[in-house]
Amino acid sequence: MENNSIVINNVELLGKVLDGRATSKERRVVLKNMSDVVFDEFFMVALRATILFHEN
Repeated sequence: MENNSIVINNVELLGKVLDGRATSKERRVVLKNMSDVVFDEFFMVALRATILFHEN
């Protein structure tokens, strides 16, 4: 089982990338995590939320 603090950190990094505030190192970490199935689900939810937020 994965540590919850690591998941929260990865989700925070994903948010920074989607907001355009991430450094190049943080972007590389997010790209590396895209191979994880759970992280992929977080990414899809965050991407849909971003799209809905920008439509309104």
